[in-house]
Amino acid sequence: MKNRTRTSKEVDDNFERATEALSRYEMRYHPKDPRSKGSDSRLKTVRQRMAMAQVKDETSSTILNRLKEKLSLKVRFVQMAPRRTNAGPR
Repeated sequence: MKNRTRTSKEVDDNFERATEALSRYEMRYHPKDPRSKGSDSRLKTVRQRMAMAQVKDETSSTILNRLKEKLSLKVRFVQMAPRRTNAGPR
């Protein structure tokens, strides 16, 4: 688990560096026009889009973990239940 946490931290750090590089590129070569208005996703900065994606990812992870928990409980319940057979008296 410790190694996995370190790897996850490295990935997060690399992702942050990539986001910073994209932000610098965006500011230099694609400056935002202050006159443009609207909610079009192209008008959001790289940093804003990444923040929105992170929130969405965390929400998805939470939902997935809840579903895994429910499935795990169902599997345990089924494993504990006595087995029924279809073979009856003939």
